[in-house]
Amino acid sequence: MNRFALTVSAARAVCGSSHTDVRSRSWAWCANTLAASAMVHERDRAAMYRALGMQLDSDRIKPGCFFQSARFSLGRGAALNYNCFVENVESVTIGERTGVGFGVRIITSSHDASDPRERAGRWWPHPVRVGNGCWIGVGATILPGVTIGDGCVIAAGAIVNRDCDPDGLYAGVPAVRVKDLPAPADRAAANGRLVV
Repeated sequence: MNRFALTVSAARAVCGSSHTDVRSRSWAWCANTLAASAMVHERDRAAMYRALGMQLDSDRIKPGCFFQSARFSLGRGAALNYNCFVENVESVTIGERTGVGFGVRIITSSHDASDPRERAGRWWPHPVRVGNGCWIGVGATILPGVTIGDGCVIAAGAIVNRDCDPDGLYAGVPAVRVKDLPAPADRAAANGRLVV
């Protein structure tokens, strides 16, 4: 048995659980300690994440990433760089050919702050979607319910709290569109509609 097969079979044996999130200590250990280790080869890491229930069409996940659950999808040719934090109590979808920089935080839940007696009130999860061909800069934060359109660039350190239309550079806290970026001919011809 080769090293790759041994690593994946060990992950399946140790990490088997009825839960596919951090409620299972074995799932959490396998996802956020074993697979996240710098000692694990990228191909093996992706195989372990797949065995844990994630939907990956790319093997490009660097060490040190944290996942709350298996509700994570990574498109073909996409990459998740070192030390990303994915609080995916709801689904997180990252499109094809999208690059996610060091230390990016993707958050899918928050609290209702309307009650003055309890600002961390009712908990609510909302999915996050990042389109195809995007670049999410170092240390950016994407908040619950956000959809980032195809071809966007999110500047380093930006906090994205609203949807981003395709082919734009977004920067700041909160992130705002600061520049239009050239659109591929198929999207431009669709008058701004998303063509995938």
